[in-house]
Amino acid sequence: MGESAAIGDDGRKEEEQKSWPLAIKICFRFCFCYMMLYVFFNGNVTPVSVLDGASLMTGLIGKPLFFPFAKLSVFLGKRLFHLSGLAATWHPGNSGDTALYWILTLSLFLISVLVTLIWSLLDRKRKNYDALYAWLRFTVRIMLGVSMIFYALVKVFSFQMLPITPGQLNEPLGQLAPMTMLWSFMGMSPLYQTICGTAELVAGILILVRRTALAGALLIVFVMSNVLLYNLFFDVPVKIFAAHLVLLALFLVLPDVYPLWKFFVLHRPTVTVGVWVPQTSSKALQRATSVFEVCFLLACLAVFTSYWHSRWLIYRESLSPTPIFGVWTVKQFGPRVISSPEGKPWTEIYIDNTYRAYVRDSSGHLWRSGIKYDAKGTLDITGPTEIVSFVWKQVDSDHLSLTTINIAERVLPYESEYDLAMTTPAPPKQDQREVLSLERQPVASTYPLLTRGFHFVSEWAYER
Repeated sequence: MGESAAIGDDGRKEEEQKSWPLAIKICFRFCFCYMMLYVFFNGNVTPVSVLDGASLMTGLIGKPLFFPFAKLSVFLGKRLFHLSGLAATWHPGNSGDTALYWILTLSLFLISVLVTLIWSLLDRKRKNYDALYAWLRFTVRIMLGVSMIFYALVKVFSFQMLPITPGQLNEPLGQLAPMTMLWSFMGMSPLYQTICGTAELVAGILILVRRTALAGALLIVFVMSNVLLYNLFFDVPVKIFAAHLVLLALFLVLPDVYPLWKFFVLHRPTVTVGVWVPQTSSKALQRATSVFEVCFLLACLAVFTSYWHSRWLIYRESLSPTPIFGVWTVKQFGPRVISSPEGKPWTEIYIDNTYRAYVRDSSGHLWRSGIKYDAKGTLDITGPTEIVSFVWKQVDSDHLSLTTINIAERVLPYESEYDLAMTTPAPPKQDQREVLSLERQPVASTYPLLTRGFHFVSEWAYER
């Protein structure tokens, strides 16, 4: 027994003395810097989102972490790229591909290059980074698990792509934006969306369990590659984040590519070599790591399920009928024409529920908006850049009057459109009153897109 132990110790010491090639060490230093920075400071979902109750950038922990990088991005955007106006500010809009997000990604890259150079000069004699490599893989695995579970549950609740609205149903097909086309396609079948979300949820759970982590990483590569293709070809503004999730998953799969090839293609016995937890001789640390993995998985499921369930309840409540639901044409403006982000006056308002609407401008473009409806007589309509507060009054069933209370800029910190029912408008930008006279427009009672349904037997292809 003693001899075996001695041989094992010698084997470990010999393993520890193996030297990495210089190029591998430099690549690892850069990957470690960039991935660790991105994992904690990307501005989207991070491991601390669990502690923040999924509040993301507005959380008590996430916001201070993100703040210095947000300021750096604004500084570089103005000084180096000469950004101005909306592009030079962190603004609402549900886009992860703004100019400042691209600059943030570039900033993390440049910081990583600089730290890699300094690290390489100060740590030239180190033979390998086996322990640090294991910790990096562990951290990336946690990041992927958090992200997948967070984004999976919004689909499991069929809440990311909502049912098709009157605004979309009455829009000519050729006028739809590619993203709206995709969202409509996904939203018309809640069960399909739930199945897609379940695949993402399974991937997130598998990767947080060390024995199934490789299967989870492979499943993430598969499902997120499809999501990335959707984002690229339908112009969905989450390209940066989706691409990073794919790359991080590939990073975890990389050591086991040859064993997988050997097993599935060559049909030979093999053993995977990827390290999923830091190796340590301390039993206490091993147990602590196992406890952390289990607790973290349970916390992700509990926090994110609560987060999306509460928003699902808000959505369900928002479907309760109100007198202002429907399609309205703007017949008369006041002294100040309320306009779209492109400066065009509103011509139509589609009110779908108590927190979501669409606004069409005079150029024919349809803009998704949020609303905050109060049965007592107030209505906030939120666009990409501003919140317009109205007092509403129904003259009769087909006529509505909206009188502005104030128009305020949307500023950070902000909630997503799903949380609009809980937001507080920013200070007013101007107090000039404006009265909009609206007239209800008739809409079709049924739509083939919603009523066709599923058929096992079809004597001809139902295309119209």
